[in-house]
Amino acid sequence: MALTVVSLGGPVAPEGEQMLRAAGVISLHTGAYPAKSEAVDLLASSGADAIIVRNVERIDQDLMTASAKLKVVAKHGAGTNDIDLAAAKALGLPVLAAVGANAHSVAEHALMLMLALIKDVRNQDAYVRAGGWDKKTYRGAELRGRTLGLVGIG
Repeated sequence: MALTVVSLGGPVAPEGEQMLRAAGVISLHTGAYPAKSEAVDLLASSGADAIIVRNVERIDQDLMTASAKLKVVAKHGAGTNDIDLAAAKALGLPVLAAVGANAHSVAEHALMLMLALIKDVRNQDAYVRAGGWDKKTYRGAELRGRTLGLVGIG
């Protein structure tokens, strides 16, 4: 008997979909940010065994009880703030999260944003695209010799 996984908020990456299908899983999904009624209807009609939480406002008790076969709720990301953990616990449903899965990408993105800010990339890009090319107008700076403080907030 095949398991049914419903991704709320769009499909997972093609590689993930391929892995699910190779494992004999029936993979279904809503569009991005589905209405609650759409999500409830798909979970109920499919008899979902699992929910993958992507782009959805909140996973609450109504969604978790829409399928009598539901066994697990999995977050496609690190945070579980959009999942009613108390309801999941009361229903005996484990909640999984992909903690650390995107850590390298987040670190690289933070570095890219630091460099973009210190070099004034947004304004300089707009200036050059508008036809400007006067070096005297450049307002970027250097990181060298500066103190950098990093605060991780999730």
